[in-house]
Amino acid sequence: MDLKKLTLYYRISFSGFLGAAVMFCIIMVFIIMTSDNKNAPDIVSYIMAALFWAFVIVGTVFVIIAGKKERQIYRQMQSENNKYSSQLLAGVFSFFKNKKSKAADIVFIFSLIITIILYFIHINIPAVIIIMTTLVLSSFILHSFWNGKIYNCINYLKDQSENKE
Repeated sequence: MDLKKLTLYYRISFSGFLGAAVMFCIIMVFIIMTSDNKNAPDIVSYIMAALFWAFVIVGTVFVIIAGKKERQIYRQMQSENNKYSSQLLAGVFSFFKNKKSKAADIVFIFSLIITIILYFIHINIPAVIIIMTTLVLSSFILHSFWNGKIYNCINYLKDQSENKE
């Protein structure tokens, strides 16, 4: 079934990007913890960087696959004269489309504003920088996914399958 495949691809890509955000936070903490120690193990740094990029690559590959599947579903539904319409803008440019995205959008906007303010007033507290940067990155990922075409398609297909029952 198209819904199962699309949902699987979506969840893998979502997990990949959130994994990258977690690795970003861990890398930042590691850099701060080892900044005074010049003999810090290089292998750990390489492993963390490799994991970060692996998560980004997995997320990107599965977003591309899920996007192709969504376009395929959209074309199929158009040929059946279905009322489903794919949104014109990518999730990055859409805001406040559903309940989940409203929360992510609000957190994203406020954390971005706070991060910019902290940058301009030169707050150099590493823990605050790590928390705010990770919060901006994570909420941006959530914002993009929950406002996106794939999420919209999954919700539409779920509603259609529930209405048939």
